[in-house]
Amino acid sequence: MVQATAEAFETAKTAYTLYGWLLQEVAKESGWEKAVELHTRIGDLWAGVLSGMLRDQCGEQKLDAASVASVTDGGYKHLGVDFEVGVRDDGVTGRVARCPMYEGFSAAGIDHATVDRLCNAASNRAFERLHAAFPELTARFKFREKADEVCVEEYALAK
Repeated sequence: MVQATAEAFETAKTAYTLYGWLLQEVAKESGWEKAVELHTRIGDLWAGVLSGMLRDQCGEQKLDAASVASVTDGGYKHLGVDFEVGVRDDGVTGRVARCPMYEGFSAAGIDHATVDRLCNAASNRAFERLHAAFPELTARFKFREKADEVCVEEYALAK
């Protein structure tokens, strides 16, 4: 398990608290459907970052689990989360424990179900775009059922 420094976690949490307030203002003006729709676009941007990292990691070689794990690990390190990456021959599992996005949105007053909706929307969009860039890679996201549990990302490589 890799733990973010306290400073990195608190900085990211504060940013997500501010962002959570903004999302709530958008929701007041235009409804949660619009707020979630706009937030989902983060998935497009994040997929672009991950795709670039995967291309840099693999070059002309075939995408493999070690490369996906390296990129996933690198991505998590920039987010201020506590995480664990597990590698299998056919894929990677990322487990996110302490998450500044979850805690920041919660501190902003966003309830658990809405955080679930926001995280699923952005993650699923990112995974769709990642699959479009790397058809051999599919990913899915499982949001934590309770605040003190983990979120899980599964990356599977076609054989």
